[in-house]
Amino acid sequence: MVRTVLKLAVVALVLHALWRISPVYLDYVKFKDELTQTARFAGARGEGEIVARVMEVATSMALPIARDAVHVRKDRDHTFIDATYTENLEVLPRVTYPWTIRISVDGWTVKPITADDVLGR
Repeated sequence: MVRTVLKLAVVALVLHALWRISPVYLDYVKFKDELTQTARFAGARGEGEIVARVMEVATSMALPIARDAVHVRKDRDHTFIDATYTENLEVLPRVTYPWTIRISVDGWTVKPITADDVLGR
């Protein structure tokens, strides 16, 4: 009987942790995907514009990220975005763990083919 109660308590704690951690992880995945898309479609945008876009996405997702935690670097047609933020995860009831999330993405901006490119003008 005691073993069964202990097993159920462990299962309940694991389920609680998954319930609390899953939304944070899903937000991380969505945010990383948005940053990847931002890097890919950066085009001729400046670094300041890209940082503003990253902050816009973070604000819309209610992520606790500071503007100085976002770094953008452009190298011709290659854009690099690094962002860091910390989420407090409730791993056990009333027990939190600060999880520092670091995201680094990059994307190549490809110039679309135009008629002049095809015709050799």
